[in-house]
Amino acid sequence: MMTCRTCRHANRRRIDQLLIAGQPLRHIAAQYEVSPSSLFRHKRNCLTESMVCASLDSRNSQDLQNLFHLMAKTMAGILNAEAAPGKQRQIWRVQLKAIDPLLKMPEV
Repeated sequence: MMTCRTCRHANRRRIDQLLIAGQPLRHIAAQYEVSPSSLFRHKRNCLTESMVCASLDSRNSQDLQNLFHLMAKTMAGILNAEAAPGKQRQIWRVQLKAIDPLLKMPEV
């Protein structure tokens, strides 16, 4: 099986980390002398879901929990805003219910 140029790159692990983190392709390409199109194909074809999940699992769980709480509080504030049109408020209510369990998570 053929591997792409990025798969064979000496700094593949770091490139994968940057791709998973969402860094712009042109910045990674300039830093590691790989074309943006090669990076795009590598991200689309070679990075597996398990690699992305493993990266997320390795992040600081406290940071993720703080982010979820901030998102939930922001949505709750938006939901309570009187200026929101009726239909938009209904959408926000559904979204807020979806993340409600995050609000009930114990602090770590």
